[in-house]
Amino acid sequence: MRSTQIMALHHRFLLDTNSSTPAPSNVNRTREAFTGDANFDTNMVIILAALLCALICALGLNSIVRCALRCSRRFAFETPEETA
Repeated sequence: MRSTQIMALHHRFLLDTNSSTPAPSNVNRTREAFTGDANFDTNMVIILAALLCALICALGLNSIVRCALRCSRRFAFETPEETA
């Protein structure tokens, strides 16, 4: 008997139509969903562009460091006669 009373209270809350805030119209809901998708797409493009720039910078720095190390080894092992 107790569970019947709880279910009755539950149904009253679900079927209560006297709410203080009006439901948004379908036009606003569609517009908000479209704006949210556009913001997500814009943010995704910005993130991917930033990752691509970071990758290019990392590869460039890697190449510069490898070239500098290779050149420094070459000059470190040369004798004065080879330099002339």
